[in-house]
Amino acid sequence: MSISIVFYTLWRYSPELPSYEKIINYKPNLSSRIYSSDGLLLKSFYKEERIFIPESRIPKNIKNAFLAAEDKNFYNHYGIDIIAIFRAFFTNIININSSKRVVGASTITQQVVKNLLLSNELSYSRKIKEIILAIRIENILNKNDILELYLNDIYLGFGSYGIGSASLNYFNKSIYDLELHEIAFLAALPKAPNNYNPKKNYLKAVERRNWVINRMYTNGFIKEEDLSYKKKPLEIYKRVDIEFSEADYFYEEIRKELFNTFGKEKLYSDGLIIKTALDSELQKNANISLVEGLIEYQKNQGWSGIIENITEENFLNKKQEYKNKNPFYPNWQEVIINKVNKTNIEVYNLSKEKLIIDLDNQYNDWLLDENFKKGDVIYIEKKNEVYIINQEPKVNGAIIVLDPYTGDILALSGGYSFNTSEFNRATQAKRQPGSAFKPIVYLAALNEGYTPSTLILDAPYVVDQGPGLPKWKPSNYTDEFYGLTTMRTGIEKSRNLMTVRLANRIGMNKILNLSDKFNIGDGLDDNLSMSLGSGVITLKDLTNAYAIIANGGKKIEPKLITSIYSKDGKKIYDTRLKKCADCKIDKISSYYKIPNLNENKNIVIDPRLAYQITSMMEGVIKRGTAKKLKDLDVPIAGKTGTTNQNKDAWFIGFTPDMVIGVYVGYDQPKSLGYKQTGSSVAVPIFKNFANKIQINKNKKPFRIPSGISFVRIDPNSGIISNKKNSIVEPFILGSEPYSGNINIIDGLEDFNNNSISGTGGLLE
Repeated sequence: MSISIVFYTLWRYSPELPSYEKIINYKPNLSSRIYSSDGLLLKSFYKEERIFIPESRIPKNIKNAFLAAEDKNFYNHYGIDIIAIFRAFFTNIININSSKRVVGASTITQQVVKNLLLSNELSYSRKIKEIILAIRIENILNKNDILELYLNDIYLGFGSYGIGSASLNYFNKSIYDLELHEIAFLAALPKAPNNYNPKKNYLKAVERRNWVINRMYTNGFIKEEDLSYKKKPLEIYKRVDIEFSEADYFYEEIRKELFNTFGKEKLYSDGLIIKTALDSELQKNANISLVEGLIEYQKNQGWSGIIENITEENFLNKKQEYKNKNPFYPNWQEVIINKVNKTNIEVYNLSKEKLIIDLDNQYNDWLLDENFKKGDVIYIEKKNEVYIINQEPKVNGAIIVLDPYTGDILALSGGYSFNTSEFNRATQAKRQPGSAFKPIVYLAALNEGYTPSTLILDAPYVVDQGPGLPKWKPSNYTDEFYGLTTMRTGIEKSRNLMTVRLANRIGMNKILNLSDKFNIGDGLDDNLSMSLGSGVITLKDLTNAYAIIANGGKKIEPKLITSIYSKDGKKIYDTRLKKCADCKIDKISSYYKIPNLNENKNIVIDPRLAYQITSMMEGVIKRGTAKKLKDLDVPIAGKTGTTNQNKDAWFIGFTPDMVIGVYVGYDQPKSLGYKQTGSSVAVPIFKNFANKIQINKNKKPFRIPSGISFVRIDPNSGIISNKKNSIVEPFILGSEPYSGNINIIDGLEDFNNNSISGTGGLLE
C-alpha cells in the first residue's frame, strides 16, 4: 500500500516539478564593486546585496550555528527529516483550529529548494514537491555545496542576502571577526528576520539568539563556558564602508563603460570586482583645485547676485529644493537675511539657527558695496570659524590627470558639482583648444626636418577665402609683429602668425595625419585656421596627446579600469599591454634566453622629436605664457590655450611621470572676459593642484633619448652663442647648426645678413 502511495505521488507531482538544473547551475545575484587603486570602495551595483563566500572559507562556528538552529541532522539525512515531518504533521493537525503559527519541518536542503525553485505558498502540494526535489538534489550535489548555496542565498533581514552582507549590515564586521553571540544571532534570523529585528523586538531577538547558543551547546558544537555569551548585549552597529565618495564624474564614466561592456544583468548580478586607476588623494586635490579656481574666477568677475528674495516661511518650505540645487552641499548652506547692519548681517539657516556674518572678515572685497536686504537668500561657508558669503560659479570646467606610460586616468573631474550637472566636461564637451593645439603643429614641423632654432617670420598674414568671403587675417594676442623669430620662441610666446606661416609651409595634411596618430583628428579639417586650434576636441583626448609626447612617442589609450575579476577571483579583463615572451621555462638549460617584454605599443613619433617638443614646452613655463608656474621650481612642460574672444581657456602640463589637463569655459559658449586667457584662468588651477600634490617633488628631469646633442643657442637669432642669455637647445645628431649657421622659412627678402654673423638658408 505504502509503495503504491509513493508511486502515485511521484506520478501526480513529477510533471509539475521545475527543473533542478537551476540549482546545479545556480548563480546567485552578487554585488559588483568598484575600487580605487588605493583600495577604497567607490560604488556597488546589485539587485540583492550579496557577497558570495565559498563554503571552504566560511568559519566552522557559523556553519555549526546554522546547523544547530535549522537542521542538526543535515549531514545524516537524504534531503528530508522523516521524524521532523511527522512531528510537524501531527502538531499542525492538533493546532488546525487555533491561531498558532504553522510548524515547519524543512531541512536546509528543502529550504534551498524552496528559495530557488518554489514559492512560499503554504500548502501540502508545495511541501510534497519540495520533498521530492530535495531528495533529487541530494543525489546530485554534495552536502557542502548545498550548505554553500544556503548560507549565501538565505535572506536575513536588513536588506541582507547571505551571511556576508548580513555580517556587515548588522555588525559592521566581516564574518571572520564575528563573536559567538553575534554568529548565533545571525543563525536565529532565517525563521523570521522581521520578528527578530533587534531595533524593534530586542527582547525577542536576544531570546532567540540565546536559544541558538543553547542548541549549539546541546549538539556539542561549543563548550559549557561558551554559554556565557548569552549574557552579552546584542549591539547593532551602523555599517560603515571605507567608501570614497568624491569621484562622481569618474564613477559615472566607469558605470557607462561597464554597462556597455557587460550589460545590466552581468554588472548587477555577477559579483565583479572592478579595479580602477583612480588615486583618491589626487582625485580629492583635483576636485578642490578645480572648485577653488572656478570660485576665484567668479569672484574676479564680481558679485553675480543672490539666489532669490523670499519670505522666511517660504524659505523654510523649500528645504529639499535648496538641498537638491546646492552645488557644494553640505559644506555650503543656504541662509535668509533677517537684518543688515553696518558691520554684519544677521541670517537664519534652514534649521532656524541664527547666525551672524561679520562683513569685516570677508575674503570677498567685491561684496563691500553690495546692498543686501531682508529676505535675500545667499550661500555661506564656514572657514576658520568665520562665515564667508559665497556664490555659485557661472563658469564651469574640468581637470584630468593621466599616467603617460599606462594611459591610466588617475583623477578626473568633469565639473564643479555633479549634483547640479552630470555633464562631463572632460570627456563629453568638445571645444576649441586654441593654442593648446600648437605643439602638434610644431611637432609636425620637427618631423619634417625643422629644428627648434629655425627662424620663422612673424609678420602679417592674409588668406583669400574665396569669392564673396572676407579675407582671413590672423593676428597675435598682442596685435604686434616680431619679425624673424625662432620656432622655440614661437611656441613659448604662442605666436599665431608664426604658427599659421609654419602650417602653410609644411602643409595641413601632414598636421592632420599626425593628429590622427594622436587620436585627435576627428574634429579637424584642412582649413589653415585649424593650426590655431579652431577644431573641436575633448580635454581627455588632448591631454592624452600630450601624454604621448611625455612618454617619448608611444601610443596609449586613456583608461579608467585597470582590471576586472570574477567572483571566483579569476582575472577576466586586464588593460596592461605588456606581454612576456619565453617566460614559461620547462627546464633550465646551459643556454638561457632572457624573457622579452613586448609592450605591443605603436610608436607615434620619434622619441627624439618628442624630447625636442618637450624641451620647447619647458620654455613655455620658463619664459613663456605659463611663467606663473616657474616658481614651482621643478621640471614641467606644457602649453596654454585660449580661443577667439576668450571663450575657452586651457592648460595642459606634464612632468616626466604625470600629465594634467585643465579646461575652463561656459557651457553655453561666451567670453570669459577681458584678458581671461589660459594663462590667467587655467594655469592657476594647475598650479594650485601642483602645489597640493607636491608635483615632481624630487625634481626628476625629462628623459633624454639617445641620438640627441645639445648646443648653446642665442634664443633671438637661433645661432650658436655663449652669451649670458643663451639657452641649451636639443638637436637630433647631424642637424646641429655650425657657427653662424641658421635655418629660415619665409621672409628671406626681409632678412638682413648683416644683422647677424652668418649665412641664411631655406630649409625645405
